[in-house]
Amino acid sequence: MAPEDEYQPFPSVARRNFTQELIEVPLVVRLLGVPHGARVLEIGCGQGAALAALARRCAPSRLVGIDIDAQSLSRAERNLRDRGAA
Repeated sequence: MAPEDEYQPFPSVARRNFTQELIEVPLVVRLLGVPHGARVLEIGCGQGAALAALARRCAPSRLVGIDIDAQSLSRAERNLRDRGAA
């Protein structure tokens, strides 16, 4: 396998994270009609930029984020804990 074919995690970019958290997540939640207290699964959560927004907006009974990259998952967990959502 060539190096360019190997998995590379997305870098954490503050502007993209801000946009995802304050614009994209609220819009998707509204468009999909995600109810409060629902179980929420984010596949490919990366470093968890959207997880805290999902936790605040939906107050899920269970919030699960999965990702192929273990380091990203560790950062996502810290991000949730730092924001009081874990």
